[in-house]
Amino acid sequence: MAKKIKNVWKTKEVSGKRMMICQNSNLDKSKYPDWAPDEGEASCKEWVEVGVDSTAVLCSFCTMRSLHL
Repeated sequence: MAKKIKNVWKTKEVSGKRMMICQNSNLDKSKYPDWAPDEGEASCKEWVEVGVDSTAVLCSFCTMRSLHL
């Protein structure tokens, strides 16, 4: 039997869509804190539409920053 994964990232429903906060919203728990917003932003505040099986997400802005290191 598959182990159930506990979701540590905030989720909400908007217009029938499941939304999840970017992993870089909590830099202590994120796998990718080096790609968090720069200059005064402590953490990312982006929400991303995800499927029902998603347990974490990295927003497109944080993903783009990973390409510019």
